[in-house]
Amino acid sequence: MEKKNKPTIKKIADLAGVSLATVSNALNNKRGVNEETSRQVLTIARELGYFEHNQKSTLNRPLRDIRAIRVIKFRRHGLVVQDTPFFAELLNGIENECNRQGFELLFAQIMGREQDDRRRMKQLLEDKQVANIILATEMSSDDLELLVSAQAPLILLDSYFRGSNLSSVTINNTEAGYTAVKHLIANGHQQIGIINSSTEFNNMHYRWLGYREALSQAGLPIRPEWVVSVEPTVKGSHRDMLGWLAQNKPLPTAFFAANDMIAAGAVRALQEKSIQVPFDVSIIAMDNTPICQAVSPALSTIHVFKQELGVAAVRELLASAQSKEECSRLLELGIKLVERSSVMNIFS
Repeated sequence: MEKKNKPTIKKIADLAGVSLATVSNALNNKRGVNEETSRQVLTIARELGYFEHNQKSTLNRPLRDIRAIRVIKFRRHGLVVQDTPFFAELLNGIENECNRQGFELLFAQIMGREQDDRRRMKQLLEDKQVANIILATEMSSDDLELLVSAQAPLILLDSYFRGSNLSSVTINNTEAGYTAVKHLIANGHQQIGIINSSTEFNNMHYRWLGYREALSQAGLPIRPEWVVSVEPTVKGSHRDMLGWLAQNKPLPTAFFAANDMIAAGAVRALQEKSIQVPFDVSIIAMDNTPICQAVSPALSTIHVFKQELGVAAVRELLASAQSKEECSRLLELGIKLVERSSVMNIFS
């Protein structure tokens, strides 16, 4: 006989009007259950307190005082946070995990230079019933004052501020820059430049640190004339790379381009000046977005696990909100080298 106060799969199935198998599949994130049904099952399970009675569940225990999760897209200049495949995959990961966990997903966009928006962001973070994922790619340390008085649970996504005591989920950007340059060195390159963003933001700083570390370990110099600053868009990179080429500085044998957009614009500029990739200069990019294979030659790049980054943000947000500890959390997801055609092996 079932205990009166203990929620069961049968009770969830009855309330949702579905079979026991469907409830089991939804609770265990198995295939074969459509998103709407899965969301309904998980919402009912949360309301009944099912997970509190079933510690072996693969889902995080729910928070009864959290009614929704909000993504706050923070834009300071809008040159990076755009409607690109990178951010589409990131948001898709967040949405899928919110559905799986049974939380409503809300969205807000904040223009960081607008005082009205800055006030609105502070107001949003007063609502303790909404946990917040702040897409902080374009945030600067000056923007952290917006978070000082926050009452709501929050986590930063795609950026990390040392010493801020704020929880973050991000890419291991230093490892990414390091891996990219080590790949160039392994292919015989000793004259290695970097095409970096002229607009400062944290991710680019840490990729630069990885670039610098790899060269230092190999005993190779960082030559200032091979450090190229470009706008972090395809159009801007193309324009600024042409400007750098017009100075007729000697080319290195290879460049690490700090993201795919930068790399695509740079390749176009090089080819317009009859500089062939990879025969005259090799290029490795970062992010592994579809533009890598739209460029000729296809770009070698550092793969970022974008959907997994979004999933991790939701899980870390909920885990942090549930924790009785006051310590902040930092989760850095690893990366993977993807070899294509834009890096030449000098040894062969």
